[in-house]
Amino acid sequence: MSDRSKAPDARRVALVTGGASGIGLACARALADAGHGVAIVDVDEARGPERAAELGATFVQADLASREGCRIVHMGSAHSLTASPYKGGRCS
Repeated sequence: MSDRSKAPDARRVALVTGGASGIGLACARALADAGHGVAIVDVDEARGPERAAELGATFVQADLASREGCRIVHMGSAHSLTASPYKGGRCS
């Protein structure tokens, strides 16, 4: 059983894909409101930085439908977005 009263670990960051609008933005907002670190990953260079600033989040412009986009997010998550090693999904 998990202890839900425990504060979120500030060293960990939730990567929210499509976080500049719609459901992704709602998820990013909910995570930020709960005290989690958030990184918004989106192709929208116009709205992404603005939304990230509103939430106190980090914005990463990347298209995860491409190998290069996956590489950008993987390298960022491993080196600057979180204090722990990347544990996300596989990009092929």
